[in-house]
Amino acid sequence: MKRSLRNEILGKRKAQTREECEIKSRLIMHELIELPEFKKAKVVAFYLPVNGEVDTTEMIKWAHQEGKEVCVPVVHEEKRMCMVVYEPLDELKWGKYEIPVPVGKPERHHVDLIVVPGVVFDGRGHRIGMGKGCYDHYLKDKMCVNVGICFGFQLIDRIPEESHDVPVNIVVSEHGVVRIRKV
Repeated sequence: MKRSLRNEILGKRKAQTREECEIKSRLIMHELIELPEFKKAKVVAFYLPVNGEVDTTEMIKWAHQEGKEVCVPVVHEEKRMCMVVYEPLDELKWGKYEIPVPVGKPERHHVDLIVVPGVVFDGRGHRIGMGKGCYDHYLKDKMCVNVGICFGFQLIDRIPEESHDVPVNIVVSEHGVVRIRKV
């Protein structure tokens, strides 16, 4: 069920035009930066977008301009992920799973808020990612605010959950904010 749902939503994401993605990503950014949890956060982790994901480029620039420290994920091996410091002009290379990563940046052990990607989210904070389990593994022991960002068509009523899944606290789309649970 998860695989077919993932494939269906990835198809919809791929069918979007670049312009649609940019417009919706800006709307999502405005919803995200107005969150009290985001305003309060000093260290924020984003992902660097690939394959039609919500574009975080402007969000990262805005966070830097606001004086926040920004981190991005680096996957080292199966399910082992860490966050490293990132600035928009950093040199990037292709990392594991064809995800861009900054070169030679220090690891950051504490993050106040993590912007979590996903293919599908539901109103209970559960998500379907790309199937590698990296974010679930990383988030299981973290005490920070987890914010899933997605396009409206990626948010559905309910997805199947598994015992290792770590739900997000908040889901943000271009249609608004869904609060699930507090940290």
